[in-house]
Amino acid sequence: MSIMRVLSALEAAWVVFIFAAVFFAWPAFVFRRNSNPDMLLRIAGNFVRTLLCVSIASFGLSHLDAFNTISMLLLFAGVATLSWLLTTAKSLDWKSIQRSAIGVVRQMENWSYTLHLLPRERPRIFVSAYQPARPWPRLLRGRVLPGLSLLTVLVMIGILSWQHAVRELRLDEPAEYGALLQSRELTLGLRSGTRPLLFPSMIATTALFSGRDAMEVARYLSPLASLFVALTVGLFVYTFSRSSIATAVSMYCVGAAAFPAVTNGLGPTDSIRERVLDILRTSPAEIRPGPELGLGIVFVLLGLVFLAGWTEHPNSWQPLADVACCLILATLVSNIFLLLLVGAAGALLVRRWFGLIAFVLALYGAAIYAEMARQSNSGNVRALLPVAAAIGAGSLLAFVESRFPATCESACEMALLAGCLVAALVWFRPHLPPKQCLEYEAAARVTERIAREFPHETWAVAAPVEQLSETLGLGVHEDLSQFVEKYRTAVETPQFLFPAGPQDLFVYVEKSPFQLFSTEPAFISYSLLTDPTYTSYRSPAGRASVESAALALCETYRRHHSNVDIFFEDTQLRVYHIRPHASSGIRHFAD
Repeated sequence: MSIMRVLSALEAAWVVFIFAAVFFAWPAFVFRRNSNPDMLLRIAGNFVRTLLCVSIASFGLSHLDAFNTISMLLLFAGVATLSWLLTTAKSLDWKSIQRSAIGVVRQMENWSYTLHLLPRERPRIFVSAYQPARPWPRLLRGRVLPGLSLLTVLVMIGILSWQHAVRELRLDEPAEYGALLQSRELTLGLRSGTRPLLFPSMIATTALFSGRDAMEVARYLSPLASLFVALTVGLFVYTFSRSSIATAVSMYCVGAAAFPAVTNGLGPTDSIRERVLDILRTSPAEIRPGPELGLGIVFVLLGLVFLAGWTEHPNSWQPLADVACCLILATLVSNIFLLLLVGAAGALLVRRWFGLIAFVLALYGAAIYAEMARQSNSGNVRALLPVAAAIGAGSLLAFVESRFPATCESACEMALLAGCLVAALVWFRPHLPPKQCLEYEAAARVTERIAREFPHETWAVAAPVEQLSETLGLGVHEDLSQFVEKYRTAVETPQFLFPAGPQDLFVYVEKSPFQLFSTEPAFISYSLLTDPTYTSYRSPAGRASVESAALALCETYRRHHSNVDIFFEDTQLRVYHIRPHASSGIRHFAD
């Protein structure tokens, strides 16, 4: 098991390296800007521009059925060449190019391989006596502890975010399965342009360049989205407060889920007061925004940061271009992010502190409005509450820090930092972000094994809906509940054969039905109650009924036929393997 975790860590490092090369290193060469002195804003601006361009290119190529590694490499190389021609090559004339070519040829003629094998005298480096020494304690005086706090928070967030991805193959959130499915559809040219749009394009592009399966890329990029949210919250708080302590605290709150757990047993009610109090009682520690929703929050915060930078340098047009990119990207995620960004930008132009407070109030106001209107996306809007609480906590500390007297400012800052550390260790300890897995870990491992051992599109699985995103493009998926409903009575006939044709059929049967929650919810909406996915797989009773019927079906078929064996079995899951029968014809299983 330890070897598998080491291999998973190396694989995660490779995926993150490719992602950084595509979305950070490549745009640093393409989008060359010298007017913005802030390195963080340059990196963030290049990222939003690249993500917008990659999303447009990936969906355009997908509709043309040309989204593959070669086309993306040609596109990236073409854009890089065009950027080089517009920036560097236009300043060169024919004579300078000729001189450079002649110099290269002469260097190659005078180069001797044997001379480079001889030992060389190491050159001496002289330090001028007129250059004053700059001891690092003096340079870092007053910044060591805040810097160490930020570094500690980042390491802690990274460990908490990637712990599940390194240990397990299955995804830990329902939204990740949807993003994975749509990234596979994007690669296969099946995307219809529905949301989510951005995170699937990130998965598909990184999977093409890294050579890894989209399932593996998705589980490693999801923690990266959480890290982006924490970094952007810290950058936002620091831009508006210039407080290192407030920055570290806000990042710690949103990245380490360090909020007090609050339990309220309230059910649905028509009382406006109780519904508002339900939103205010909701603990941010129990909420985690999905990857696409997290990216939307990132774009809103970055748009406000870019706008604040433009107010300091109004003669530069590049921050406004970055704001426009953030507006487009936020709109692609959700229309509510567009409203939040526009409203907070208007308050920001009035006064910075007013914009900060207005943004926190707008986040809670959006959640309350969605709950009052009983909108279908009220759960997604509630996912904004951890960000609002973290920014509110950072703003409160920044306000307290601004009240310190100038004579003892350094000592007060150290005392405030020590108080925050004690509070974090005693009351607000970090813990793993909430997870909501939809399947057993063994089910994801078995699917990976089948895809590795059998040729693509030569096998089929009858499994819950989660396996559709994991098998699309690799094999055929049949919904388990429909499979049971179709064949539960037919298998009682000994002469019955599954119409699998030349395909290997794998049936996933849970001996202990996977439970999303231990008991049935006390209150269920009518739309949820009539949802086939909920009734068959999310409801504990419904899933147990489907799995029991699937087990009886497979055992009945196994008694009458010899081409059935157990492909995998543990205490929770059993996978039946039905091999192609010689007399079953050549019909496709999906038919």
